[in-house]
Formats: sequence, C-alpha cells, structure tokens
Amino acid sequence: MNTQAYENFVSIFKTKRRKKLLIAVAVVVLGFLLVATVIGAFAAIGAVIYLMVELVRGSVYSSHTKKSLKALHKDGQYEAAMNGLAQAKTCQLDELTYAWTEDFLYLPYGAIYPMKKVAWIYPYCHTQVHYLVIRIKTSACKLFLTDGSQSLLYYGKAKDEEAFKRLLVGLKEANPALLLGYTQENQQLYQQLKAGQQ
Repeated sequence: MNTQAYENFVSIFKTKRRKKLLIAVAVVVLGFLLVATVIGAFAAIGAVIYLMVELVRGSVYSSHTKKSLKALHKDGQYEAAMNGLAQAKTCQLDELTYAWTEDFLYLPYGAIYPMKKVAWIYPYCHTQVHYLVIRIKTSACKLFLTDGSQSLLYYGKAKDEEAFKRLLVGLKEANPALLLGYTQENQQLYQQLKAGQQ
C-alpha cells in the first residue's frame, strides 16, 4: 500500500494552511501591539476574525477527510485508493495538486472519494470581506456525492482558469455520468439520483 504518496500529496496543502494561520497570528499580535492606533485595532479585529474563519475551515476540511477515509475503509477500498494515487492524472491549481483516476478523486486537503459516488460539481464565484475592509473575489466549486453529502472541490482565487477547466474536463472524462454546472436540469437529475440511492 502506497501511503507515502498520499502523505506527500496532502503535505503541500498542510504547508499552505500553516502559512495562512501563521500570517493571521502574526497580524493579530502586531495588531494588539499597535492597538493604541485605529489601524492597529482594525487589523487586530480583522485578523482575529480571519483566524477564526481559517480554524473553522480547517476543521471542515479535517472532517471531510476523516469521513471519506472512514468510508473507504468501510467499503474495503482504502488500499486501492492509496495504490491508485501513483497512477493518477493531476492538475495544478493555485499551488495545490488535484488528482483523479477512473476510480477515485483525490482532493488536496486529503479527502478521497470513489469516482462513482461523485455526482455533481458546479463552480461559482462570490465576494468575501476580509479584515472588515478588503473585498476578495473568490472562486469555489461544490462537489455533491450520490449519498447527498457535499464537499468543496476548490476554494481560492482561481487565477488560472485554463487549469480549472482542465480539472473539470478531466473529472468528466473519468466519470461520464458526472453532472457539471448549475442548471435546473442538473439540480433535478441530482435530486432523482439522490432519491434512487435511498
């Protein structure tokens, strides 16, 4: 079983998360040191909010990873998933590597889903407010499984739209039944698929 490849795969994501948390902590400390100034107070408040959001996001990622690995163990697919990573196709997106085979989808934060359970993916954009002032346009991509659960396929700035499209095309090639995009038709098809699983 090739668990080292899996550890290497998720280490990039873990390193990037640690950097984000360290930056947030540094801004909190700096803000509290400069709390006598208005800018320092706003920086501290914004950084505390950002730090809380990142901690919650980290616990969500951890939860999705634990649930997916537990399901693989339960279904007897864990070893196949670990071994499949060596032959996976990959796509680099915002310094993170996404991988897939015809059998599994490997997300950078560690979650692994059987490809046959990946039912619907749709990208969307939204604007967030960070540090009470800064507005950041963020891209996200929701992933829905046949059992009704959902996860985030991607969350970031998606600077490279071509890589993002390659990722979606690659997933559609690996799973032709995959519903791509948010449409009424896809929503209805997903609801029917979900109802058929119960």
